[in-house]
Amino acid sequence: MKKKIILTDPNIQYRNTIKIIINSYEDAIVIAETSGEQELFNILNNNLIPDIIFMEMQLLETTGAELTKKILEKYPNIVIIGLSVVENSFMVDRFLRAGAKGYLLKLSNNKTILSNIFRNPHAGNFLSDKLNKTKKKKGKQTILVVDDFETNTYVIGLTLKNSNYHVIKAESGFAGLKVAENTDNDIDLIVADYNMPDMNGADMIKKIREIDKYYNIPALILSSDKSPEKQKYAEHIGISAWIQKPFQLDRFVKIIKRALK
Repeated sequence: MKKKIILTDPNIQYRNTIKIIINSYEDAIVIAETSGEQELFNILNNNLIPDIIFMEMQLLETTGAELTKKILEKYPNIVIIGLSVVENSFMVDRFLRAGAKGYLLKLSNNKTILSNIFRNPHAGNFLSDKLNKTKKKKGKQTILVVDDFETNTYVIGLTLKNSNYHVIKAESGFAGLKVAENTDNDIDLIVADYNMPDMNGADMIKKIREIDKYYNIPALILSSDKSPEKQKYAEHIGISAWIQKPFQLDRFVKIIKRALK
């Protein structure tokens, strides 16, 4: 029996492409398409229940992890597979912990993985090959620290240097962007304050990721701001973690190490 599939992605061109790919398999068929959360639940609540949902990780209304929890609370037997152009270990980990069964990179060749998913969707976790490969770099890893308070950059920079990282500092969002645009720099991770006068940290990270070599760079937000809207926005654009100020330096270093894996 063919596995019934629902596609959830705001990009209709991508939905059309993945629909053609999925329907080319003998054991799968797309039964519905949606652009987001509300459309998806309208379909599910009308008893059109799929075996598998393929879901874009960065939806307009919510994140893939949040939506996964909502779906599985009501429909625990559905298998959810994430789709994304973002290669981010924190997003993968958060998504799988929410109950999803896989995370596929849109730009990867997922032919074999799709075949395995359709054959036995409950077999385990399905990840694009690229997500299972760790890039190794010789020498110290470089961290860009962006904060408009000099005391903060000093303490964070000193902590990271003592943990054997190379640190580059910037005092504003625009300055951080200029550092990233400098071709002589090779940054491995961004640590940024959220609230800065010229450009907030999340928007800066988003612009840095428009630079080809930094399209999937991991990034952390440090902030004393507790705004759920700002945290949700940061998660939506793929921030690895939101670290609330004040924080313990040893815990901070552990998060840094995890983000750089």
